[in-house]
Amino acid sequence: MRVKRIRKRYLVFKVRGVCLKEQTVRTAIEQTLQTLHGYSGILRSFYTFVVFDEERQAGIVSCHYGVVNLVRSSIALAPTIALKHHNVLMYTVKVAGTLKKAKKILCSIPSCNDTR
Repeated sequence: MRVKRIRKRYLVFKVRGVCLKEQTVRTAIEQTLQTLHGYSGILRSFYTFVVFDEERQAGIVSCHYGVVNLVRSSIALAPTIALKHHNVLMYTVKVAGTLKKAKKILCSIPSCNDTR
């Protein structure tokens, strides 16, 4: 019997406002995912924090292809629920099917120090 592999999507997200550390962003998204959707939401989503670039204030998370909107909502609500910051905005830039493409999108995002 053949085992089905898990189909993943990679969400590239951006943080605007205050510069945050990787660990802060990681825990904020995980706490929000747990608060909004519970442990079953975490297990269904196969959520994985892949990378966060502190210079660009952008990162990549992976999840199951069927629950992209669940993780996307957790990213959007993370500043208000977990961080308690009103001057921070987190949003999804793009959803990619491969990690290679997601890293390419992440590299195309200008850094916070650029004034383009």
